[in-house]
Amino acid sequence: MNLSKLKENKLFMLLMAGVVVLVAILLVVSVFSLFKKERASSYNGLESKLISAAKSYYKKEVDRLPATIGATIEIDATSLAEAGYLDGMREISPKGSTCSGRVVVKNVNGNYLYQAYIDCGEKYKTLSLSDYLKTSVPLETTDAGLYKVGNEYYYRGEIPNNYLSFAEQIYRILRVNEDGTIDIIANEKRERDVWDDRYNEEKEGNDGINNFALSRIRDSLNRYINSEEFLDEDRLMLEPMSLCVGKVFREGTMSLNQECSSRLDGQLVGLLPVSLYTHASLDPACTSILSGSCQNYNYLNVYNGSFWTLTGEFGSSFYVAQILSGGAVNFIRASSSSGLREVLRITNQAVYVSGDGTIENPYVIK
Repeated sequence: MNLSKLKENKLFMLLMAGVVVLVAILLVVSVFSLFKKERASSYNGLESKLISAAKSYYKKEVDRLPATIGATIEIDATSLAEAGYLDGMREISPKGSTCSGRVVVKNVNGNYLYQAYIDCGEKYKTLSLSDYLKTSVPLETTDAGLYKVGNEYYYRGEIPNNYLSFAEQIYRILRVNEDGTIDIIANEKRERDVWDDRYNEEKEGNDGINNFALSRIRDSLNRYINSEEFLDEDRLMLEPMSLCVGKVFREGTMSLNQECSSRLDGQLVGLLPVSLYTHASLDPACTSILSGSCQNYNYLNVYNGSFWTLTGEFGSSFYVAQILSGGAVNFIRASSSSGLREVLRITNQAVYVSGDGTIENPYVIK
């Protein structure tokens, strides 16, 4: 067939023009749906879209970011849409949902933690881990579980289902603080180390000094938290603590009052105060620090080796409280060797993702 004659065929030309127009329309629709009006396939996807939009917004509006460490700033989805960084929530919400949204940005030591919160009515609502625990975990009064004490929440008992997956490790939730931050402790003890082995004038030897602020163990903990075992995104989730470093009497009652008479502020990592160990027990005979009954019905009793606490003995310059492998509290020289179970504080911006707190299905946050 002669090609020149074929081109003169009007039907052929109309057909080719139609094909070109159709391809162009499909291409425009495809690009539009991918980059302009893409609905999130899940609620987590919608949260991610909000965070991405907020990061793009603040990349150009750097001066609007919170300058003070610990400070937060909030921007809602409507503002992001008006600034051209996001489509309307009606268009991008998962099919069948109408959601509102906001992003909270927190200054963490000069870096920024972005967390998105969306509200899709009865279908889905972003919750912080602390809010999830306070609203979804039944409170206990006699059995193992979550107890409310004043404006704080403590886990107590032998199997309270308080496991948390964080920084590729398993932790146990100690308590939810009044401000929504969450204190956690390593589930397993780490390598053995001395609490302190400095020269002690009272003992005229290297028995150590039971001052946590100047201790070797504080140095070890800080090295650990700044090591490669913790990623930058993990450290963004940590909140500085005011550690209760006051000393206690051996026969003292299980109260934080004496320990909190002296504090060390601004710490990202610490150890367990001995009074929190005894408070976790549900044995009514656990009435003092050295009571053997405190090891009963106590999830902090790990039975696989001794570990250090944060607490020194009042009236001594070198004795420190240690939890023995059987669970009893003992005061020994700071220069002795014992395991480490670091205590961390998770930010109140940590978002609940999944889990029921069991060892098989620990809580997951982002």
